[in-house]
Amino acid sequence: MEIKGDKKQVLSFFRKGFFVWISLLFYQSGSAQKITFNKDIAPIVYRSCSPCHREGQSAPFSLITYQDFASRAKMISEVVSKRYMPPWKADPDFRHFENETCLKTEEIEKILAWVKTGNKEGKGKLEPYKAPELKETRKPDYVIKMKEKFLLEGNNKETFAWIKVPYDIDTSRSLLDVERLEFVAGNKKLLHHVNYEILGVPSSLDRNTKPNILVLNNSTEFDAFNYLNLNPNKSYYYGGWLPGMNTPIYPEDMGVKLPNKGVLLYETMHYAASPVNDSDFSMVNIYYKKNRIERDVKLGTVGSSSPESIIEPPLVIPADSIKTFTATAYLQSDASLLYITPHMHLLGKKFVAYAILPSGDSIPLIRINDWDFNWQLMYQFNPILCLPKGTKLFVRATFDNTANNPRNPFSPPRVCNSVNGMLTTEEMLQLGYFWVSYREGDEKIHVKNE
Repeated sequence: MEIKGDKKQVLSFFRKGFFVWISLLFYQSGSAQKITFNKDIAPIVYRSCSPCHREGQSAPFSLITYQDFASRAKMISEVVSKRYMPPWKADPDFRHFENETCLKTEEIEKILAWVKTGNKEGKGKLEPYKAPELKETRKPDYVIKMKEKFLLEGNNKETFAWIKVPYDIDTSRSLLDVERLEFVAGNKKLLHHVNYEILGVPSSLDRNTKPNILVLNNSTEFDAFNYLNLNPNKSYYYGGWLPGMNTPIYPEDMGVKLPNKGVLLYETMHYAASPVNDSDFSMVNIYYKKNRIERDVKLGTVGSSSPESIIEPPLVIPADSIKTFTATAYLQSDASLLYITPHMHLLGKKFVAYAILPSGDSIPLIRINDWDFNWQLMYQFNPILCLPKGTKLFVRATFDNTANNPRNPFSPPRVCNSVNGMLTTEEMLQLGYFWVSYREGDEKIHVKNE
């Protein structure tokens, strides 16, 4: 290559460029050398790792102290670089959510640099980790507790149970304005997930009539309600819990109205297999709203369990096949969406959902490229997502019923359908969404996650 112009100026330019490059290199190296746990790493991992990795939670070991992290530094660098941990299944390139736990690229790079440079502790006092539930300084206004411990048999089999818990709140008001409900797991080591509902039943039904517990085999939902003497009933709230899930927080004039005399019904309490006998004593904390609720938070669904929704083709997955299905439903009124929660079982592989406006424009809702039954979360919109009447909610999901699917419950694979969706070995295709009736200005409401 020929260098034209004043050779001295050109050489001077290259020398300056070289020194700038060298200076930047040493600056970056020096910056990496200064990365410490106390100053740089603790704020990241306390937010995204410690909520599950602490005593009494579902993770197999604690990540609280500097020693906890330093002793596992190599392993941590591997799982974060592959984005295996912390578990966050929604694709951040498709849509961001308020309660994201996934690490940003620069945070991963900082952890890798910390490990590479000797995982130094650093100087200064480290603020102790504060568990999420300890952030709540307000005591619950009422606690719905099980009447007795639920006994778990140590038979190395999963347990699915429905548990009826009648409650009576001493108040003259028949309907209570509730700000939020908080599920508190009694056995965090074995409890995998919970769906629960608050029901009102007519006075002609004795809510305290036994049985209070139904351990599922092939019972249908209808059988369960009859068995527990809960037909007919009216649903006031539907919620769920998974390890690491945050408690839904309803803003402004929104909330849930609950009967003062009702039933907390735990549906499909899913416990992991255990070789020894154990027990569970879970509860739900109720926090009243300071002001009266003007808009009730409702649960809508697309797909399984939604009579207004259509799944095409019918949800039947032949053995040794990979098959894709779609589900659609239409909003019957203007709606403001607070949260969404996708749901499939063990054969699920991919999940994507859009909102298609009456104008034809589409809004991405969520995309999960590698479905994991063990990590089903509630994803929070921020700001609130406002959609007009007539919006089409569209879901496309892919299921893998081949021997190559390590989560396939059967070997060899069997035909799988959705008879009632209560068993893990059956399948579901569902998008749940929590919403309120739209009010002008909802687009500007930003809800902070706690």
